[in-house]
Amino acid sequence: KNPSAAKLEAAVKNVLKETIKAHRRVCFDGDGYGEAWHKEAEKRGLPNMRSTAEALSAFSTKKARDVFAKYHVLNARELEARYEVLVENYCTVIGIETRTIIQMVRTQILPAGLRTQEELATTVGATLAADVDCAETQADLRHYVGLVNDLRVAVAELEKLAAKHHKDHATEMRFLRDNTVPATARVRAACDALERVTPDDNWPLPTYAEMLLMK
Repeated sequence: KNPSAAKLEAAVKNVLKETIKAHRRVCFDGDGYGEAWHKEAEKRGLPNMRSTAEALSAFSTKKARDVFAKYHVLNARELEARYEVLVENYCTVIGIETRTIIQMVRTQILPAGLRTQEELATTVGATLAADVDCAETQADLRHYVGLVNDLRVAVAELEKLAAKHHKDHATEMRFLRDNTVPATARVRAACDALERVTPDDNWPLPTYAEMLLMK
C-alpha cells in the first residue's frame, strides 16, 4: 500500500533532518574562497586544504584508503595509482606554466620594460640638455627602473627553482607548492606593477583593462 502524501512528506523531512544533522559541519553557503571560510572551517574542525598539493595528499591517507575500500570503489593499489597520476599531472602542469612564464617575461615583458626605460631616459636627457627642470620625470624614471629590476630579480629566482629536480613526484609536488608556485606569484606581481605604468603601445600583451572593459 502506498503511503499517504502526509506520511511521505513526514518521512522525507525526517531523512533530511537526519542528513543535515549528520553533515552540518560541511554545509556552507558563503564565499568558499574568502578568508571567512578559512576561519569557519577551522572553527568547525574541518581540514582546510589551501592548495591542490594538499588536497591530493589526502588520497594517500589511511582514512581515504579505508573509505574507498569499504564501499568497494577502489582498492588500495587502484587509489595509489590514481594518486600517482594526479601528482605527476600536477608537477607537469606547474612545470609547463613555470617555463611559459619565464619565456614570456624574458622575450616579451622585460624587452617592453627596457624599451620604456630607454624612452624615459632619453626624455630626461633631452630635457636636462635643454636646461629645463624635470625632477618629476627623473623620479618616474627611477621608479620605473626599480620596477624593471624587481622583475629581473623575481624571474631569476624562478629560473633557479625551475632548474631543480627531485627524486620522485611527491617530493617535487611539495617543492613546487612551497617554492615554485609562490615564486610565480611574485613574478606575476612584478609584471602587474610594470603593466600599470607602461604605455599601451609598448606593452606586448592585452592589458587587464582591455580584457575586462573593452570588446
